[in-house]
Amino acid sequence: MSFISYAQNYEDVMLRRVLKSVSRGFYVDVGAAWPDEHSVTKAFYDQGWSGINIEPNPRFHAALSEARPRDVNLRIAVGEHSGEVVMNIIDGTGLSSVDDGIAQGHIEAGWNPERQTVKMERLADILDEHVPSGQEINFLKVDVEGLEEQALRGNDWQKFRPWVVLVEATLPMSQTPSYEQWEHVLLDAGYLFVYADGLNRFYIARSHADLRDGFTYPPNVFDDFKGADLKTLEGRLDHLERQKQQLEFLAQQAEQQRQQAEQRAQQAEQRAQHAERRTQDVEQQKRQVDQQLKLIQASTSWRVTAPLRSVSRRVFRHGLKAQVWSAVRYGVSYVNRHPTLRRLALRILNHIPGLKDKLRRVMGVAQATQMADNHDLYSSSNLTAHASQIYEELQAAYKNNGQEKR
Repeated sequence: MSFISYAQNYEDVMLRRVLKSVSRGFYVDVGAAWPDEHSVTKAFYDQGWSGINIEPNPRFHAALSEARPRDVNLRIAVGEHSGEVVMNIIDGTGLSSVDDGIAQGHIEAGWNPERQTVKMERLADILDEHVPSGQEINFLKVDVEGLEEQALRGNDWQKFRPWVVLVEATLPMSQTPSYEQWEHVLLDAGYLFVYADGLNRFYIARSHADLRDGFTYPPNVFDDFKGADLKTLEGRLDHLERQKQQLEFLAQQAEQQRQQAEQRAQQAEQRAQHAERRTQDVEQQKRQVDQQLKLIQASTSWRVTAPLRSVSRRVFRHGLKAQVWSAVRYGVSYVNRHPTLRRLALRILNHIPGLKDKLRRVMGVAQATQMADNHDLYSSSNLTAHASQIYEELQAAYKNNGQEKR
């Protein structure tokens, strides 16, 4: 797995190269600033290291305290003596400084520093209080915006000897070298200059001269690292790729739902077409029935049987009374005596099976014969008014039929 570099100029890559044999080391960061951005110690903290972060900017100190619970986080300035000092704090940047001349340059560049009084302590006193007994300091980083010489002078180099010391070596926001002001402090303390990266200078204690070879070349492909910005971009790309996959999955589901909806719509259309065909078939059958009914109503038989249908309706509407059935019996007897009328009546009754069956049940063959012999009993004078009307309608039907025959 690639090493993730958070430092501004890959300082942590160089330190990892020479300190890779140390599993859980200890660092001191003077002017720590952010807990992650441009941090020389972030990658080591993530690998289990711990140490001391010194940062007088209140916002940065609060962020460090939250992000680095395993570290000692101090809101103080580091100098050649202990006391208090007025600091020009430029919020959100790493440009805060106790040097008023540097602060004036920032003001001319458009910055608006806030002057705050902060506590100042000597580096030796800080290390004496917070470095565990017997704990070696694997590296010390110093970036104090113009106060490097005072910070270095404040250490006891005989008692606290970090393996590696790196110090910002240019004036703030420039490439102008500034190391001539303070390098002699380290050289006099028995440190060897081993590497410069254009922003910092690296020194090693003589007792760890074996680390010199690790500073021969700048960070390169063999260090197997990537910048935190690249890692962040890769993380965003992974997130976007997951979102893309989720969107593709949702799109597939939506397409399946669309196909299912389309299939249901086709099925509904087929059912609608089937219903339409059935409706058309029923309409056609209705028209055929209407045509047949009109043909029947226009036929001679329908017109001739109109009186008989009227009689039938009246008979069954008013009940089977004796007077009505007397008239019916007489009518049947009359029809039996006239063969032509009898044939016509049979043709008509064949079209009205219900009436035919009723006459057959009521009359019987023997009764029909008796009516034929006793037709005088059913003269109109012996019938009720309603029965006489039925009798006259039957006679009129017979006469009309005879006239049509002629």
